[in-house]
Amino acid sequence: MTDPDPFDEIVEHLDLDWNVPDAEPSVQPERPVEPTPPPPVINDPEAEPFYRQVESREPKPHRPGVLLAWLGILTGPVVIMLTGLIHFILPRPLLLGLGLVFVASAVYLFSQLPERGPAEPWWPDDGAQL
Repeated sequence: MTDPDPFDEIVEHLDLDWNVPDAEPSVQPERPVEPTPPPPVINDPEAEPFYRQVESREPKPHRPGVLLAWLGILTGPVVIMLTGLIHFILPRPLLLGLGLVFVASAVYLFSQLPERGPAEPWWPDDGAQL
């Protein structure tokens, strides 16, 4: 005869007291549910807002200098690329002129960017800029 498995012996001697509840739920009397009142609305004009008041920034009207600078940024590389595609060689002075117009236009556009620094009232943490 073979020796019994130690696991089987442990299971045989286990005294598990399983109290399984009935399948039917207990019936409780229903109480009427009272609606919760909405939170009070505070219309105090002197209350401190929870966010920083920022004046809206309206878009600036297009200035002719900025539009001309964008034209200088875009036309130089496009002209050089198109003449290269049709195998036309541009004279060196014209290439130099297109390159200088591109650089001057880029410098002008960079100079028109708004300042972000100590002069701004909310510097250094101006939050998200949309």
